[in-house]
Amino acid sequence: MAGGRFIRVIRRRELLALAFGAMIGWSWVALTGNWIDRAGSLGAMLAFVLGGVAVILVGLTYAELASAMPQAGGEHVYSHRALGPSASFICTWAILLGYVSVVAFEAVALPTVADYLVPGFSRGYLWTIAGWDVQLTWVLVGIVAAVVMTGINIIGIKTAAKLIGKYGSAEAVIEHADELTPKMSEKVRAYAPQLATTRELVTLRVDLPV
Repeated sequence: MAGGRFIRVIRRRELLALAFGAMIGWSWVALTGNWIDRAGSLGAMLAFVLGGVAVILVGLTYAELASAMPQAGGEHVYSHRALGPSASFICTWAILLGYVSVVAFEAVALPTVADYLVPGFSRGYLWTIAGWDVQLTWVLVGIVAAVVMTGINIIGIKTAAKLIGKYGSAEAVIEHADELTPKMSEKVRAYAPQLATTRELVTLRVDLPV
């Protein structure tokens, strides 16, 4: 933020990817099997159609608002223009707190998809919540995903994308930290221990005695 206004830091292609992920998401990938089990094939297809219509309406609404008010800030700008500063303050904080729940959901959704793709992924029973067994591997993958996303946001979305595109991986970025600006190098080096720890946590050891 500069001069009381948000600074635009991502390009159209990056914004499109973020918007697609926010509106389309991937819960339909993780939960399709449950929908078919509960509602049958016809019910699941009907749910997809209704959900698609709802997403189209949401997308058209945002398209109209973004073209009418092409400013960085999203819902904060729209609610401030329509309802004033007090209502916008409440609206913006409600959205921010809502995204906290999204982070928790994504931390659970990622290991769900991993469980589909990797047979025998669920290992290390910890406890049961609401009839659902929580496994150690699920917790570790969720923690790693949360730490990686936190690191990306600390560095900055645009900067992180450029660094990964240039060096190929997070490890390579850390190895070439000396080539970065002093401020960026400091951030990357501060994040390095967390990356090493999370890598170690999600490494499944198969050579340990049972």
